[in-house]
Amino acid sequence: MVKLGDQPACLVSQDEAFLEPAHPMDPLSAAPAAWSIAVRIFDSLLWQSVHVNLDEFWSIVESARTDAKPTHEALVDRLAVLTMDEILDFQMRFDEVQDAVHRWDVWAAAYLIGGGCSDDSFSDFRAGLVALGRSWFEKAAQSPDSLADHPVVIEAAAQGDLDAIFYEDLGIAAGAAYDRHTDGDVDAFYEALEVRMEAVEQAAGDDMGEDFDFDDDAQMRQRLPRLSALFLPPAG
Repeated sequence: MVKLGDQPACLVSQDEAFLEPAHPMDPLSAAPAAWSIAVRIFDSLLWQSVHVNLDEFWSIVESARTDAKPTHEALVDRLAVLTMDEILDFQMRFDEVQDAVHRWDVWAAAYLIGGGCSDDSFSDFRAGLVALGRSWFEKAAQSPDSLADHPVVIEAAAQGDLDAIFYEDLGIAAGAAYDRHTDGDVDAFYEALEVRMEAVEQAAGDDMGEDFDFDDDAQMRQRLPRLSALFLPPAG
């Protein structure tokens, strides 16, 4: 069973949401047609210093998803038994996986499901896609409209639940695990991660695909017809 968080999606207009993109330099952003997990930067020479590979990353996530605890708590437990360097490796992979779906069409899906979506909420939404597991993450990356088939999304539409998928706590699980090694020094994780990121050459790029107006119901129905059918009022 998917155990998602209870973090609220911020109800803001698209203009407010896009004042500052959540991640202005996203090396893995790409249009859906170009999506190909196998050839992504994860296993490129740029990342040979990161020792948690993509399969290991997803193995840890999938293991946490099977736990009786909420997924983020189970993930913290699993990461806490790793070394501090391995936790940082995991976080770097997490950031890259999230960046792979930092696209306008995915943001539009979050906008429909959450009844609006700020930049911070979009980060929470992408963390929630990770929480759905590898198979659903890759489906959403290929076609965000496919989320219309997910039971959590279907129930959210029926119940008017604007918080479905958004999962802030999953995004900070690695930091919480790292804190267990540092006697409560909450800054240590982010300081160490910053050093890591400075040491790894980043591939520049911020292609989020084609921008469009999330408040234009006609465009939303054209681009995300199945999600629009769930979350937008009937066209009149």
